[in-house]
Amino acid sequence: MISMRSTGDHELLRLILRGDEVAWMTLFSRFGPLVERIARTNRSMGSYRGSEDDVRNVMAQVFERLRRDDFRALRSYAAWHEKNPAKGFIDWLTIVTVNVVRNYVASKLGAPNSDRTSLKQLVNTLAESVDGEGPVVLPHITTRETARRILEYARDHLPEDQLAALGAWLEGLSSAEIAVELELHDARTAERLVRAALARLRRQFADRG
Repeated sequence: MISMRSTGDHELLRLILRGDEVAWMTLFSRFGPLVERIARTNRSMGSYRGSEDDVRNVMAQVFERLRRDDFRALRSYAAWHEKNPAKGFIDWLTIVTVNVVRNYVASKLGAPNSDRTSLKQLVNTLAESVDGEGPVVLPHITTRETARRILEYARDHLPEDQLAALGAWLEGLSSAEIAVELELHDARTAERLVRAALARLRRQFADRG
């Protein structure tokens, strides 16, 4: 028997597992705002937090997971609650939502570019291109779409000075031009910032991997 903090929620869940569609829609309306709020505020969402479409996609995936395979995930709540008697359905649903958020963002970042290259591959290629002590030259593989995807991710993972230098570099500015644009000491300072930015992003993806 599934035990929940609220008798009303207990009965609602029981009805859902028996196939009651009205009960399922009630669950959606009752807990949908919570799932949406978690998706909108969770740090793992990164820049996608500001996208209404991405937030709604996460919410849809959460409830799709709960319903899939005859409510297999929803049925697992009973065993989880037995192991965590001090916690309730909202705690469990929060964990489910956070897991969906992480999978969703990972799938977005791993999605291929128009030329079938993932964001991780793009960052690694750019980082390798500036290894060494020579000038940081933007590779020909860097398209407008590439730059947009990298900066979209970088906004939540780089300090302001590195983000600004990387953004200028991806726009095609030379090291000297970046130094002037950002009022840096010299071109070498700009090069160090670009290298540091790419190295930091590379480590981020390595940690995720």
